[in-house]
Amino acid sequence: MESPCLRIAHRGASGTAPELTRAAIAKALDIGVDMIEVDVQVTRDGHLVIFHDETLERTTSGSGAVREKTWDEISHLDAGAWFGAAFAGESLLDLDALLTLVGSRARLNLEIKSPPADWPILVPSLLRALDRAERLETSIVSCFDMDALALVRAASRTAPIGVLWYLPDLAAAWRAVEALGAVSLHPYVGIAQPELFAEACRRGIDSCVWTVNDTETMQRLITWGASGIMTDHPELFAEIASAGAGTR
Repeated sequence: MESPCLRIAHRGASGTAPELTRAAIAKALDIGVDMIEVDVQVTRDGHLVIFHDETLERTTSGSGAVREKTWDEISHLDAGAWFGAAFAGESLLDLDALLTLVGSRARLNLEIKSPPADWPILVPSLLRALDRAERLETSIVSCFDMDALALVRAASRTAPIGVLWYLPDLAAAWRAVEALGAVSLHPYVGIAQPELFAEACRRGIDSCVWTVNDTETMQRLITWGASGIMTDHPELFAEIASAGAGTR
């Protein structure tokens, strides 16, 4: 029997390949995940780039803020050598390249990472790109900032929204879910409890936990009723399946 627990690769298979690169996304697809979580930012010239940090230093050969660079300036940076010599030469992905790479093999969870000043550019560009690719209704747009998600909802009545949450005040989380018409709540694993999943089920929304990198916690969350688990190591889902726990 197929389980409702989504196997979600956090930044691709980022535990064994450099995060958010073609290598990490391709590895997650080869493993056979249900969804891939990525981060989206916008460059100075309005190009949507798949990148986590606001600055380039941690994971590329470049430096400075992403929003202050053009796509041409960052598209050829080395985004893999920091992780290991075998990945030297991996480049950044833009949204169009990501959509082409993933195709229909997995759903996408796209987290808005740009600072607020960029949201008026990023949000409509992101929604248009997903609509052109016929991926809008099967993707999730998520963020920790409810104001960013309010812009998403104002721009689209149908875009699936995921509320990212790490605070212990779950009453505020449910208010945000209701106000935004969100389809899912994405809680930090440290605040995940059975009651949270029961309430999500009662409301008819998904509950996708981040970020879980051990099988014991994964199995416990599945038992509690989590509808999705984000992990840097999606290869662990195979271990859970072989042990008889419920994942797709």
